[in-house]
Amino acid sequence: MSNILYKQNLEENLRLLAAQRQSYNEAKLYRSGYRILVFVPFLISFLVLNSYIDATDQYSVLRFLIDLFVLVMGGFLMKKSSQYQILGANIQQKFDTNIFDLSFEWKIKQDKTEIEHLYCKHKKDENIEKLRNWYNDEIQNLTYPKDILAAQKQNLFWTDSVRKDYILFNVLIFISLLIFIALSIFMFITYSEYPMWKKIYEIFVILLSLYFFLGENILSNYKTIVLLENANKKFSALQKHIVDSDDPKCINNMLKDIQEEIFEYRQHGVSVPNYYDRMKKFKLESSSRRIIRDLFN
Repeated sequence: MSNILYKQNLEENLRLLAAQRQSYNEAKLYRSGYRILVFVPFLISFLVLNSYIDATDQYSVLRFLIDLFVLVMGGFLMKKSSQYQILGANIQQKFDTNIFDLSFEWKIKQDKTEIEHLYCKHKKDENIEKLRNWYNDEIQNLTYPKDILAAQKQNLFWTDSVRKDYILFNVLIFISLLIFIALSIFMFITYSEYPMWKKIYEIFVILLSLYFFLGENILSNYKTIVLLENANKKFSALQKHIVDSDDPKCINNMLKDIQEEIFEYRQHGVSVPNYYDRMKKFKLESSSRRIIRDLFN
């Protein structure tokens, strides 16, 4: 019988889980702030294209300052988001290796104060008890190494399913906005009396802002799926070898290889917004149970 379910609910590991969740929440918050920020020049250009704002010389100076501010602040927000994403991935790797009895090494400078701060913040904002039983109880009747493989598969399945749905959702919005903007651009070029350089500037800004508002998010999630597929391929390639092997050291090394691939997509990927994750939670919990039941059949 697996002891993963017992170990995941130990105080030390719950603290790691809470800190990890909060770190990802911070990454999502900064990324959301970035997307809201880049929406500002998009909105301004949209209003100019549709004649709600006059692009006077005074406007051009103010507009340049706004765009410069968005550029600088946007870079700061994305840097902070990336830092928290990497920190969250390291904490989650520590949590997983603790309960899987795998070796662990911090890939960043360990900051216990920051981890404790994240734990306290999450504890203040959310009920820690909700983090209990992170891996579902389908694992309980499995023995080593099948229990670890099942937990790893649960991680891979959950992220893959949510992310693909989220990308499709964003692509549909992106295409709808692009069609609407294309019509606005056509009307703007045809009927506005602004100099050509102003027309080109406004069109350039609105298209660039749309890319950073939605297009970049779609591409980042797609890149995350590529990393996730690498982890899935590694899992599929090693699963049978792990189950059939009689060499404990070899089994341990192969489990570590899978875990490293999972870590790679976590630290270099982007997290799906909480609201979308919650929308799919019930369906995915049911599906993940079925997948674990069928994993070794």
